Amino acid sequence: MKLPDDAYLQGPLPPLMPHDPFERSVLNEAEHGEDILRERVFHELMVSTQRPLSLEERGAAADDPGRAPRVYAPAWERVPKQPLPGDAEVIAEGRRHTITAESSRHPGDSSDPGELR
Repeated sequence: MKLPDDAYLQGPLPPLMPHDPFERSVLNEAEHGEDILRERVFHELMVSTQRPLSLEERGAAADDPGRAPRVYAPAWERVPKQPLPGDAEVIAEGRRHTITAESSRHPGDSSDPGELR
């Protein structure tokens, strides 16, 4: 079937559907990263005065021991910890593992290419 020559003179045919059906749901470029509701709530939290604590919150605050103070011991005062039950097997397996010549050529890489074969 051949179209009449007049069809090409009328201009391009309209598309069957819009180019992007979600075109109106996408944010404007200037609005990326903005959430108006979140900004309003955050602003109210920052500007408003503090509310008094409830009875439950006061009780929880009274019972809270707080953070334990950090202790920095010099190296000569540090005490070694006892190993966990599964540590002995991991250490023994590491001692049985032999390093291949290929992996020894890459000292910074802890993986062994021979394991992939």
